[in-house]
Amino acid sequence: MRMSYLRITFFALAFLLCSSVLLAQFSGGSGTEEDPYQVATADELNNVRNYPTAHFIQTADLDLYVPPYSNALGWEPICTTDPFSGVYDGNGFKILYMYINNTTQPTLGLFGKIQNAQLRDITLQGFFILCDYAAGALVGISESSLILSCTVRGEISGLGQDIGGIAGRLLSGSTMQDCLAIVTLEGENYCGLLTGWANYSSIENCDAYGSVWGWDGLGGLVGDLVSTPLQECHAEVEITGHSAIGGLAGSAKISSVISNCSARCRLTGTAAIGGLVGSLVTGAQIVNCYSASEFVCDGTIGGIAGFLNDGQITASYWNSDLVQNTVNPYGEARTTVQMTYPYDANTYVGWDFAEIWHHDTDHSINSGYPFLDYPWVSIPSDAVPALSFRLNCYPNPFKINTNFEFELAKGGVPEFGIYNLKGQLVKKYSGSYFPAGKSTLTWNGLSDSGTKLASGIYFLRMNVSGKTLTQKLILMK
Repeated sequence: MRMSYLRITFFALAFLLCSSVLLAQFSGGSGTEEDPYQVATADELNNVRNYPTAHFIQTADLDLYVPPYSNALGWEPICTTDPFSGVYDGNGFKILYMYINNTTQPTLGLFGKIQNAQLRDITLQGFFILCDYAAGALVGISESSLILSCTVRGEISGLGQDIGGIAGRLLSGSTMQDCLAIVTLEGENYCGLLTGWANYSSIENCDAYGSVWGWDGLGGLVGDLVSTPLQECHAEVEITGHSAIGGLAGSAKISSVISNCSARCRLTGTAAIGGLVGSLVTGAQIVNCYSASEFVCDGTIGGIAGFLNDGQITASYWNSDLVQNTVNPYGEARTTVQMTYPYDANTYVGWDFAEIWHHDTDHSINSGYPFLDYPWVSIPSDAVPALSFRLNCYPNPFKINTNFEFELAKGGVPEFGIYNLKGQLVKKYSGSYFPAGKSTLTWNGLSDSGTKLASGIYFLRMNVSGKTLTQKLILMK
């Protein structure tokens, strides 16, 4: 009898001890759908990785730029090997100043991998990420998961492919909906401000502002779109690269359908440059979309698609006033007057202006172009990076000197800093006033102390009035 009492007492104490340990890791809750764990500190956010199938709700703004999350490699993504399959609700609160500096490991972001998970109402603000490939601010790889009503604002620089402002890869039935990206992004191939690669997934009611710099497969929203519908989305992005560049997607293929979308971008490249899609192939379609994009190209471009092979374009229009080069005959060419309110009768034929599109009758919302009914319309003007300056580095790679050519829309005092792969500032240019137009600075590969720097990869960051562009530099000795 006494033994039974002792056993009961032992198990009761063990249960209480376990409960107290769990409670200590979070501010409250039990991890169920009805009673999610409450996350109120950076340490509690870090503890999410210990319960990858649970439900969580954030209850305060979190600052991640504090030790240990601001040291060395910075924030360690939640679940990089075995995926997170629970639910994280940001609950309208912010996660501030996440810092990641890891160029040897893929699958980086606030979360590394998610599968059959939900990430909703999360706001990441002021993040800075140096990464390799398959990386995004919110998640590196998403499989069969829902990303809903999330906002990211910051900078990400990657050495490889599949780099996204929100998700590196969106795979296997994942859905991204009602999301916003305000991002400065750099990578190599397949880069976009929503995701680098979308494969057999769905994207709707999302928009993006900022800049993308890379080589091939660059899009304002998606780098490479594969068997994925993209609908009711908008992009205002400055994109610089070599080939397969589009205001919405670098490439769209295998029956992807882009419908009721718009782009007002500035595109710089050499081959397969399109106002909406760089390369439209293998059954992909563009329906009821428009481009008011500008081009800086030395090759043939397309107002809608730069290259078309077994793709289809229906009731989609591009602004011929903004195009200077020879244009591929894809889509319908219209002038600014024809595309802005009141439109020509033969423009936007068959479009749904009752449920999807809206008229900007006084040209106060979208310069007279039709606009979509989702949150981007009400974004504060200071939250949207103006396409007011450009940056180009040449030669790159370089052995002795490289030139930083930049162009300002109006005079100002840009700040320049050169960082190594550890995120350390090695060279800073003191602030000087530069007039509107093009200017050039030269770097000789030396640090501020005059030391010759080792061969390798460096990052140039240019800041003008709080807006930043980042470019990768390769020093070869």
